[in-house]
Amino acid sequence: MGSWIAVLGPPGTGKTTKLLSIVDEIVSSGIPPQKIGFISYTKAAIKEARERIINHSNIVITNEDLEYFRTIHSTCFRLLGIASEDMKKRHVNTNLNDSRWVDFCEKNQIETHKREEEDQDKDDIKENGTMSGCVSNFVSFARNKKPLDTNFVDLAHKYDVGHFTVLTPERLSLLTQKWIEYMKGKNIFDYTRVLEECLRYGNYPPIEAMILDEGQDISPLQMQVVKMWGEHTIQNFV
Repeated sequence: MGSWIAVLGPPGTGKTTKLLSIVDEIVSSGIPPQKIGFISYTKAAIKEARERIINHSNIVITNEDLEYFRTIHSTCFRLLGIASEDMKKRHVNTNLNDSRWVDFCEKNQIETHKREEEDQDKDDIKENGTMSGCVSNFVSFARNKKPLDTNFVDLAHKYDVGHFTVLTPERLSLLTQKWIEYMKGKNIFDYTRVLEECLRYGNYPPIEAMILDEGQDISPLQMQVVKMWGEHTIQNFV
């Protein structure tokens, strides 16, 4: 298992710059850039990291060398053998613009219509103006962070689930399992299932060193995946 070294500091103090300088140090130690993983939560962070390494590194590095400079989810898709074009077809968004989520909602009596007009001026329901929106947010939060049974009150308040009296912890727990089974039956993935499948199969990238940027922004489930990858490296930085 690779050791972990933490780069600590408040926002704006150069943590990412330090992590990128570590890439040079790792390559200088004899590990090729193809064997280095630079993992982050956002595409923007990965794009910036690639550009800064290519343009400012003391070593000649090309974009092709940075095979595992990727987001956590992109790395998972790659490890599961899902190509980019196939990923676009098989990835499902849990919103009303995705016909597969709508189909799931209809089959499980999850309302997709907007709330009563008099409720629409509430600040806390603008993004979750449908039962399906509440279920989507709640299920995603629960799968990524905390069990449904012990955190229902906090999550219900956060996602205004209390507005829909039919949504109990038991009902939401059942819907979570049904949604997972629905995805398996359709051979589709939401972002959380990609993480779950990587953990299930123990997939990890063929790298010797890993750098995790924006580690404070990832969920416990994402961190669990990253820690699993770190068990197969020589050294890790966060």
